[in-house]
Amino acid sequence: MFTVKAKRDVTIKGVNIFPKKSYSDILIYVLDGDYEGKQLKEDKWDRVFKKSFTGLQPDKLLKLDDFSSTVKIKAGETKSMSVWSRRGMLYEKTGKEREPFGSNDAIVLRTGRVMKSQFRRPTDPGNWAGVMRYVCVPMYSLLLY
Repeated sequence: MFTVKAKRDVTIKGVNIFPKKSYSDILIYVLDGDYEGKQLKEDKWDRVFKKSFTGLQPDKLLKLDDFSSTVKIKAGETKSMSVWSRRGMLYEKTGKEREPFGSNDAIVLRTGRVMKSQFRRPTDPGNWAGVMRYVCVPMYSLLLY
């Protein structure tokens, strides 16, 4: 789980992740504001994506974009996101939580927590590896690895 702060009004259109296995259940949740104190409370989060996959190509980008509801962030606001794959996905361990690890003139992504189990005790600080796709005027994507 990690946070996204908008510098401009943006709509998150999807994310791409690198799955570790050829099959997995993948869920994406969003939360208004920072997840601190709410990270283990599933009822505080809104699920925007849930799908079971088979035939995945491990370590190849998987596009996740058919969200069940629109994820909008107004300029100056923050949303937390939890992208969870039952069989794992690529990420990078980091030394510190809440450090910026990707930004441009529209968004700032901050280091979050690695979740080995959904809404259970988080482990190390980390950055997920993948792509966040969003729109504003003009349209941008931010690729992270």
